[in-house]
Amino acid sequence: MQNVDLLVNEIQLGNRLATAVKQNRSNDFSLMLAMMSQNVLDNAEFCLPSDSVGSDEVDEAQLRLQLGLGEKPVYSANDDSATQSMMLGVDLHTEGLFEVKLNGYLRPEPLSLVDDTMHIEPEILANCEPTVLQRYHNQEDKISEKLEHNEAGLYEILESMKAA
Repeated sequence: MQNVDLLVNEIQLGNRLATAVKQNRSNDFSLMLAMMSQNVLDNAEFCLPSDSVGSDEVDEAQLRLQLGLGEKPVYSANDDSATQSMMLGVDLHTEGLFEVKLNGYLRPEPLSLVDDTMHIEPEILANCEPTVLQRYHNQEDKISEKLEHNEAGLYEILESMKAA
């Protein structure tokens, strides 16, 4: 895989956008704009320095309480998912479709049956932009590096368990 720096935001272009407008080169200007990322969060205005994050962060529970939101939705299946689905089937036969819909709104079923938070379907990755793919592959590399560092620690733990 090639390590190519993708054009993400206007800071990488420097003065070239302004020069293209000033010299009335609309083709160059439109080409540079088309090459930039379509994701708004990649714009330079949203790229903050890492040290500027304040300590007044609000946790998710406080935000849910302030905004009047319910419980956090379940994205992957857990132990209760099978019984919940079974109860929805029983409710369908005994109470009818209205009760099933009501229970589905109150306790929605998980979106995925896979309990791996890092798993993304290949069809979804195929539809992503190059900047998103690059970000995803960089995260995968960081995770694999962490796992490699932990293998030595795991080996030491196994050796200490054998000795005990």
